Amino acid sequence: MKLLTKLTTLLLSVLFNYSWGQNLTIQDKGSLILENQSKLILHNSDWVNNGAFFMKGDSSVLLFTGKENNIISGNRTSVFTNLHIEKSREGQLELQQSIFVDRAIDFQKGLLNIKDHHVTLDSDATLLNEHDQSRIFTPDSGTVSISVHPQNNKNINPGNLGFEFSSSVQPGTVTVIRGHKPLITPPDGTGIFRFYEINTDISGGFDTVRFRYFPSELNGVKDPEIKILTRNPNSDWKTSTKQSHNPQQNYLEVIGVDSINLWTAASQLNVLPVIFEGIASRCVTSSFELSFTPGNESNIDHFRILKSKDGWNWKMAGTIASSLEESGLNYLFTDDSPKNFYRIEAIEINGNKILSPTLQNQCLEKESSISIYPNPFKDYIHLSLSKENKNAKMVIIYNVLGNQVFSKNLSNNARNQNQTINTSHLDPGLYTIAIAQSSGKILNNFKLIKE
Repeated sequence: MKLLTKLTTLLLSVLFNYSWGQNLTIQDKGSLILENQSKLILHNSDWVNNGAFFMKGDSSVLLFTGKENNIISGNRTSVFTNLHIEKSREGQLELQQSIFVDRAIDFQKGLLNIKDHHVTLDSDATLLNEHDQSRIFTPDSGTVSISVHPQNNKNINPGNLGFEFSSSVQPGTVTVIRGHKPLITPPDGTGIFRFYEINTDISGGFDTVRFRYFPSELNGVKDPEIKILTRNPNSDWKTSTKQSHNPQQNYLEVIGVDSINLWTAASQLNVLPVIFEGIASRCVTSSFELSFTPGNESNIDHFRILKSKDGWNWKMAGTIASSLEESGLNYLFTDDSPKNFYRIEAIEINGNKILSPTLQNQCLEKESSISIYPNPFKDYIHLSLSKENKNAKMVIIYNVLGNQVFSKNLSNNARNQNQTINTSHLDPGLYTIAIAQSSGKILNNFKLIKE
C-alpha cells in the first residue's frame, strides 16, 4: 500500500513497525489507527493531527527519532498510548498543542519542550527514564499533570513527576501539576526551574515529602544552597527547618508538613521584616492608604512600595526616601490605583533589600471568596460565591487549547449559596474555569481536571 504524506479519507492501520521519513499530516476526515503492539517511527518528521488518531491496546508506540527539531501540532488534540522520544543531542521534540498520554512518555534520548502547553497523564500513566539530559522542559508556562487515587500511603510518586510523599492516612484523590518556571525571583531570592501545585484532601498533611529536581533546573543556584519553599494562595512563602538535602540523588526532603498547595525550591527567601514595627492600611474613597513605621532606618536609603494583583507578580507603586533616623518616622503612602496586595521593600545603603510581610487590601472585592470544587471532577462542579463578589456575572470554561466550551450567567440571587454546573458533556482533561464580569473581564480562574 502506498502511504500518503497527507492522510485525507484514507484509513491507515499500522499493524507492526513502520518508519515514516516525511512530515505526517492527518487531514480533516482522515484517520490513522495504530494497532496494539505496533510501532510508528517518525524520523526527522513533524506530527500534525487535524483528523482522527487512535492507538489500540496498551503496547502501541509512536516514536520520534533523528537529529532535527520536530513538532506535535494540529487542530485536533492527540491522545498517545505510549510516546517515545529518541532524539540526538542536536534535536528535540516541541509541543505546539496540548496532549494526553494514556500509558507512558519514555525518554530514551532527547528533550521535550512543552512551551506553554499542557501534558495530561492518565491516572496509570508515567514518565519513564527522565534524566538531566532527556526530560520535559519549557521556558514558558506549560505544565504536566496527573490525578490519581493511591492504593497505599507510603512513597507515592504520581506519574513519576518527582513529588514523592508519604502520609499517616490513606490519601483520597491527589492531583500533581508540575511546572518549569521560577516562582521565586529577585529580590526575594532565586528559584529553580521547577514547581509543584498539589491538590489533595489528605487530613493531617504529609509525613514526608521528597522534592526531586534535575541539575539543569538549578537556574544558577549552587546545589547545596537550595531550600524547599511552600505557600498557600494569598499567603507568603515559608520554609521549614525540618528539611534535608541529598545533592547526590537530587532531592530535598521535608518532614511533617501541612497539605500545602504550592511547592518550589530556591537559594534563599528574603522575608525577614526585622525593621518594620508597624504596618497599617485604610480605605479612602477610591484610594488605598498604607502607613508604616520602621524600627531603625539609619542604614536604609529608601523604601519601595510594591503592589500586586495576584500576590505573585509585583510592580512598583512608588518610592519614599528614608529619614536615616535610628528611631524611624511614620510614613504614609496613598495609591490611587489600588491592587489586591502590597508590601514594602527597604533598600539599604549597601544595596541589600529587606521585605515586609504581604498586606492584603481589604477595600477591594474579595476575589478569593470564590471556590470551585471538587478537583478533579466528573459530571458536576460546584461553584460557591460570597456576597463580596458582586461583579461576578458569569462562569466560563476553557479547554487546554484555550477554546471556550461552556458559559453560564450567574443570577444575583445565587450569592452566598452553591451552584451546580453539569459537566457531563466535557471530555476528560485539564480545564480552566473562569469567573468573569458581564463585560468579559476575568476576575479569577481555576485549573481543574476532569476524570
